[in-house]
Amino acid sequence: MEVLEWTPRKVESMPYKTFSAAQKLQAVQAILEGKKRPTQVARELNVAEGTLIKWRKLYAERGEAAFSEPDNQLETMTRERQLEKKVAELERVLGQMTFENTIMKTALDFLTLRCT
Repeated sequence: MEVLEWTPRKVESMPYKTFSAAQKLQAVQAILEGKKRPTQVARELNVAEGTLIKWRKLYAERGEAAFSEPDNQLETMTRERQLEKKVAELERVLGQMTFENTIMKTALDFLTLRCT
């Protein structure tokens, strides 16, 4: 009996594509106006339908400005990352201080019982 050995295949990731604001706007408007179905637009642009859903949501929230402010979005994302790192650092310090406080209380209780 021959034993087959399975080796995982390296999956090539799709190249990262960027679309201009005009392309995104055109895709969203084609869907909203009913000219094309989301599946058709996704196939034509070679993007996931989830990407189109995200574009439609952005368009619904901010209109045409949703696709024309990449620098502002980048600044917002950078600021969010900075704040997330700061929160993580503060949580780490709080955990350390809580641990040290617990040790001090335990030592105090021990010394109080020993001295009485």
